[in-house]
Amino acid sequence: MSRTEVKYGINAYRFALLEAGHIGQNISLLAEKEKLGCCALGGFDNDKLSQLLDISQEDEIPLYAFSLGNPAR
Repeated sequence: MSRTEVKYGINAYRFALLEAGHIGQNISLLAEKEKLGCCALGGFDNDKLSQLLDISQEDEIPLYAFSLGNPAR
C-alpha cells in the first residue's frame, strides 16, 4: 500500500480495492474458460491468510480471496 500511496495519496486504498475487483473478474472469467469452479470469498481471516501466503510486511494486506477447483459433476 505504501507504494500506491506515494502515487495516489488518500485515494490509494480505494484504487487498490478497484484493482482487486478487476483482477477478481479476470480470475472468474479465466476459471470459466478453463471449466473450473470459482467462488469469490468476501469473508476470510486476514491473519490466517497472511500467514498462509507468508505476508509479513505491514504494507501488504489480503483484499480478496478465491476458491478454485473442479466443480462437482
